[in-house]
Amino acid sequence: MAARGVPRSTADGWYRDRARTGYPEKAGRIGGTDYWYEHEWSAWYEAHLRGKVGSLTQVDRRGDPDDLVDAAEAARMLRYASRDVIHANRRLGYFPEPDAYGTTSRGRRTPLWKRSTVWAAADRRQGMGECDHLNWPRFGLVSSRIVAPPGW
Repeated sequence: MAARGVPRSTADGWYRDRARTGYPEKAGRIGGTDYWYEHEWSAWYEAHLRGKVGSLTQVDRRGDPDDLVDAAEAARMLRYASRDVIHANRRLGYFPEPDAYGTTSRGRRTPLWKRSTVWAAADRRQGMGECDHLNWPRFGLVSSRIVAPPGW
């Protein structure tokens, strides 16, 4: 699981709560290492990530695509807690640079994005860490370190 970027504590939590998470049963244990069938674990994990992406992409797509919006409105459109998330994601490279700049009532320069830019950014989101989790190479086993071959 570590090879897939999943901390052991996270996987342990999924396993403990497998009645709710649907996490697969172990294929077995050798020494202190638990094993799962790779195809079962990968299928579960991909579905889990798709579910996360599905919840991320609930975006307010109302309005003219060429309207300019500030960070507060972009955050509302993406259902973020505040405009600070937009600014933080922009600094981290997860949100696009502004399409234009405006001026606040106090005379400060403020970034503005077209609604279409915000929608496109939402469509590009892939979930936590913005990694391409769904296209990772496949392994034969997943262990807690992950995976047992079929029929093991």
